[in-house]
Amino acid sequence: MKRLAITNNEIKDLTEYVMKKLEDAAKNDIEAFKIEKNEVSKQLKEIDPKKIVKPIVQITPEAYIEMIEYVRQSPVEISWHGLVHKDENIYTIYNTLLFPQENTAASTETDDEEFAAWQTALIEDVSFPIQDLRLHGHSHAHIDVFSSATDDKYQAELVRKIDDGDYYIFLILNKQNDMVCLLYDYEQNIMFETKDIDIRVVDLNGENMLENI
Repeated sequence: MKRLAITNNEIKDLTEYVMKKLEDAAKNDIEAFKIEKNEVSKQLKEIDPKKIVKPIVQITPEAYIEMIEYVRQSPVEISWHGLVHKDENIYTIYNTLLFPQENTAASTETDDEEFAAWQTALIEDVSFPIQDLRLHGHSHAHIDVFSSATDDKYQAELVRKIDDGDYYIFLILNKQNDMVCLLYDYEQNIMFETKDIDIRVVDLNGENMLENI
């Protein structure tokens, strides 16, 4: 669990701190201008676990089976997007979509032109719930699940487009059905990791299928 961004209030406090330092230096000596790291850190509020609402990522059996089948049937890495419905702190992944991609045993990439055409077709389809397209998943075909440096870079680029108050989910699966889940929650200004999230695959009886895996 970690903070996602500096808030507007924190930017205001940091600006006031730096301006005060500049004013003091102008009145005295430029040599006196020094920004203390500890003082800057004080302007950034620490995460208060008591104020954080724990997220629940709930995957429908259909969506879960689709994802594990993508991974099982592909001899190389593979990626997909997913549809998510949010109700308070419950994020329900209810459908997945494959998109044009080029994959190897160690990477999964898209052709910009082909992906743009695929995305445009979805946007122009008035029956498609484009507002629910808030998940990116991919596989690690033959290694453990973890967010690699390449994964971190991709996530950072994608979430730059996310507005305040919105969210995005990243999943990484492998052939052993291991899973990493990262939830970027811009409403709480928190990036939740797998250990911070209640992950469920709920069957028709309301049972969590993951407890039996």
